[in-house]
Amino acid sequence: MNPRTFLQAFAVCSFFVLMLSACRPYRHTTVYRTAEPQVVVVKEKPDVIVKEQQKVVTTEPAPAVKKRTALIIVRQTTQEIKQYTDGRMYLKSAEGYFYWKGFDHRWYMDENDLKKVLYTDEEYIEWTRKGRSRDYNSNNRNNDNSNRGNGNRGNGNGNWSEKEMKEKKEKEEKEKKDKEEKEKKDKKEKEEKDRIEKEAKEKKDKEEKERKEHQEKEEKEKADKEAKEKADKDRKDKEEKERKDKEEKDRMEKEAKDKAEKDRIEKEEKEKAEKAEKERKEKEEKDRQEKEAKAKKDKEEADRLEKEKKEKEAKAEADKKEKEEKERIAKEEAQKKQKEENEKEAKGKKEDKEEKGKGK
Repeated sequence: MNPRTFLQAFAVCSFFVLMLSACRPYRHTTVYRTAEPQVVVVKEKPDVIVKEQQKVVTTEPAPAVKKRTALIIVRQTTQEIKQYTDGRMYLKSAEGYFYWKGFDHRWYMDENDLKKVLYTDEEYIEWTRKGRSRDYNSNNRNNDNSNRGNGNRGNGNGNWSEKEMKEKKEKEEKEKKDKEEKEKKDKKEKEEKDRIEKEAKEKKDKEEKERKEHQEKEEKEKADKEAKEKADKDRKDKEEKERKDKEEKDRMEKEAKDKAEKDRIEKEEKEKAEKAEKERKEKEEKDRQEKEAKAKKDKEEADRLEKEKKEKEAKAEADKKEKEEKERIAKEEAQKKQKEENEKEAKGKKEDKEEKGKGK
């Protein structure tokens, strides 16, 4: 690489980084202040209800919520192209943002609209090029960097007038001053709110303490009264209980005597019924055992007959197989003997034929 080109590229990159950090839109977090809740403090049996008036806090209108929008677009056929007074071409998107024609076929968002949308660092760097090639010469690149952000609508072309520079500076100073005043005002309101909340809390804690002391006193008096009433009630309950216990004891003794006689009679009847039931069960058990023994004997006899039958069938089947095997072996031996005889006869014929051939 040419050293001159390398140095130019390094200088341009450094300049881009500096411009990016200086020109990047200011982002901040907005805190929305809501009205303080109404506080009502009520005493125990109060003579007067103390009501703290709601503090009215005026808030500035909430800024519009930013959303992600493309900084560079390609024109659609339905979008109308217009010409500005200085001859530059622009169009307006459906969201109401202005886009200026770049050095390529794309359109670049107006600088005044950048603060209304969200975008990434890469999108902003691409936006600053306005469609220029990466290899344009260093002089044009430096001139472009020195003029970036200028123009009637801030698209990066043209120069700022002295009046516009002054207005921009005054606007920035005013915004900075308004921001500082707003921060001071918010801090002061917060301190006042904290003070009011602290006083209300202390007042509430004091009244709560007095209410608790009064409540504890009443609860103690009530507990003493209940204890006395409970002692009287316990004494009466004890006397009533002793009387009832005596009556219950007499009743239970009588019931126990009657129950003993009744249990004796029931026991005799039960023993008689159990004896009869036992005899009946013994007879049923005996009959069942005899029946089971007979059934078992019949089953064993049937099993024995079935076994003998199977053994006979198995023996017959074995005899049959043995006979078939003997017949097969005899047949094979006959075939073998016949084959040997045939071979011997053929051999004899062959020898006779050879002898006849030799005699000739």
